[in-house]
This record gives sequence, C-alpha cells and structure tokens, in this order.
Amino acid sequence: MAGLLSPDSRFYQSWASAADLVILNLLMILGSLPLFTAGAAFTATTRITAEMVREEETYVWKSWWRAFRENFRLATLVWVPALALLSGFWLEERWISTMHSPVLVSVFLAFILLGVALIGAFLLWYFPLICHFENNLTTHAANAVRLALGYLPRTLLCLVLISLPALLALLLPQMLNAIGIFMVAIGGAFISYLIALIQKPVLARLS
Repeated sequence: MAGLLSPDSRFYQSWASAADLVILNLLMILGSLPLFTAGAAFTATTRITAEMVREEETYVWKSWWRAFRENFRLATLVWVPALALLSGFWLEERWISTMHSPVLVSVFLAFILLGVALIGAFLLWYFPLICHFENNLTTHAANAVRLALGYLPRTLLCLVLISLPALLALLLPQMLNAIGIFMVAIGGAFISYLIALIQKPVLARLS
C-alpha cells in the first residue's frame, strides 16, 4: 500500500492526473459561461492537457489562467465568428425541422453537419497552434487548415471524440443523466487530454 501511495508510483500519478482533470474541467466550464470567452477557455485547457501529455510539471490553476489571458485575443477573434456560424446552423436546423419534405430535410441536415464538422476541424488545430507558437492570426488560421487536411485521420478521430457524448445521448437517452454528470465532472478536460495525445506527435514535429 505504501508503494501505491508513493508520489513516484503510477497509481498515485494517475489519481493526481485525474484530480487535475477535474479541476481543469471546472475551470473550462466557468471560463466558458460568457459564451464569447469560451474560445480562450478551450485554448487554455488545450495548453494544460498538452503539458500533461508531455508529462511536464504544471500548476493547473496558475497555468490555465496565464494561458487564458495570453491567448484571449487570438482565441476570441476566431471563436466569436465561429460561434455566430454555429448559432446560424442551429437556427437553420430549427427551421428545417418544420419542413415536410424528408429529402430536403436530409440534404439541409447534411450541409449543416458538414459545416459544423469543418468549423470543428479548424478549431481543433487552431487552438493548439495559438497556445504553442508565436504568429499572427492569418498564419495560424492558414496552418490550422493545412494541419486539419494534412492529418485528416487524426482530425476525424478528434471530431469523433468531441461528438461522442452527444451521439451517446441521442442513441442512449436512458444514460443522459450519467453522460451529463460525466461531462460536468471531468468530460471536457478528459476529451481534451485524449485529443492532446492524438495531436502530440504532430505538434512535436512543428516545435
């Protein structure tokens, strides 16, 4: 038992990482409450989970807050237009739900899903780039597009991870409460951690 509780043991480190993810998830939720700040909150979370994946020593609260402040401008300048587009897609989905043609509904839904996926794929790479590298917005945006397309299998896997909670909620409505509790407790930060694992080799090559 003493060995398990040793700070150098895998068991202790795993529990410490889980506790860090719980704190990180809370910070991300609080930082996203005014929706326009969510981009900076996601960026800061991306930064911390990347440090955790690289097994770097990090102080979750201090590091998260510093990353939030340092990347706020570049994150928000892209996040706000993306949020507007996502809101437009949501309103369009509400509108097409009133249509009576199944074919048209399917076509419009396909375009909406494609649009959401494209925005998600772009942001998945844009947020890590701005918190790891110094550059202007245009260059970061262009690089995010290149990475999203150049590493398409990784991009698609990340999109699946992000979509998984919503898909499970749709397919297993009886598990909605459990999924909600998981997402509030640790889910967002945990998904960010998995994405950081997927992106780690790519970002390491760019460093």
